Amino acid sequence: MLPPAGGTTGNSGGRKPRTGVPFLTFDMLSTTAMEAKILNIKVDTENRFGPSVILKLALDGKIVLWTVRIKNNPNYTLLTDHFGHDENEFVGQKILLHMEKDDFSEQYFPRVSFPETKEKEQQPAKRR
Repeated sequence: MLPPAGGTTGNSGGRKPRTGVPFLTFDMLSTTAMEAKILNIKVDTENRFGPSVILKLALDGKIVLWTVRIKNNPNYTLLTDHFGHDENEFVGQKILLHMEKDDFSEQYFPRVSFPETKEKEQQPAKRR
């Protein structure tokens, strides 16, 4: 079960996953949304930057890991609002990733959104 957004789940040691899979970097994304599929997810309570979840993604023909901090992170809130707190519900789901510019700092940050569901796409247009 994933923890709530404001909560902490352990100490903040410096242990990192030991895999050959690269982590998502800003240069892998653009301001245009790219579709990614969630292959797996795990909670990392010992991340040196605080409790996080690590998403294993298929993005642009590559497998990458994306670390999403739990506390004060809009991406974590968006993900758990959309999929819930059961990490099993994340696996196999598609998300959209793009870079979003913060108006105040003028820095770019990765942002998650969600593709339209088939139900919404198949609804007939309303007539006047």
